Amino acid sequence: MNKDMFKKIKKANEISEENIEIIFHDDEVIQIQITSQTNNQQYLVSKNEYDYWRCDCPDFIRHNSREGSYICKHIIKALYLLNKEEKPIKNNKKDNWNNLKAQFKK
Repeated sequence: MNKDMFKKIKKANEISEENIEIIFHDDEVIQIQITSQTNNQQYLVSKNEYDYWRCDCPDFIRHNSREGSYICKHIIKALYLLNKEEKPIKNNKKDNWNNLKAQFKK
């Protein structure tokens, strides 16, 4: 793993779970909104039916030459949370979170 990836992982770990909200999920699609801690900008992280992850942050847009070929800190944080035992603080619907985790682990 290169230094840039370590930096990205570190930055992803600094994103507060209070700034994360699940917007939509079904059997194939996931959409998570992450609010920046520095400028309150909101970014949409999504996974489509082909399991490609996207983010609308400037870093992802700048580096992603083809869909699914780049991972930004927001996608890293979303993946981390999906594999974590606890639900995001902002998501008050425990059943929805548990359903999403179970679906992701298939």
